[in-house]
Amino acid sequence: LPPITEVSGHNWLLIVYIPDDAKVRERMLYASTVATLKREFGLTYITQEIRASSVVNINKKKK
Repeated sequence: LPPITEVSGHNWLLIVYIPDDAKVRERMLYASTVATLKREFGLTYITQEIRASSVVNINKKKK
């Protein structure tokens, strides 16, 4: 993660997991929930975001 920002003093990582087998409606619900979450917390707090559709994707991105 990058150093803590001077503006917000926070450095949060948001991991968004939407399963490969999720239906279109579920994917839309996930996406709108993520947007609400980011808006409510404030965009200055979340400095990085990882999107994955399987656990394998998350493991690859950690390295």
